[in-house]
Amino acid sequence: METNYTFTITQDNEVMFTKDDEVITEDFDRLVVTTMDFFGCDIEYADRYSRWMVNQCMDCYKKELEERKK
Repeated sequence: METNYTFTITQDNEVMFTKDDEVITEDFDRLVVTTMDFFGCDIEYADRYSRWMVNQCMDCYKKELEERKK
C-alpha cells in the first residue's frame, strides 16, 4: 500500500507535510470503514452489512434495468 501525505501551508508560508494514517484503495474497503464509523460497529458486522447493501443495490439496479428494457 502506498503512503500518502497531506501538505498544508502555515501562516509563515512554510509547507508542512503530514503522513496520512490510512489509505483505502478499494471501494468496498471504503464502504466497510464508512459503515464502521457510521454505525460504530466492529469490522465483522460492517463487512456483512456492507455486502448486504451492495447486493441490495445490485438487485434494485437489475430490476430497474429490466423494467427499462421492456
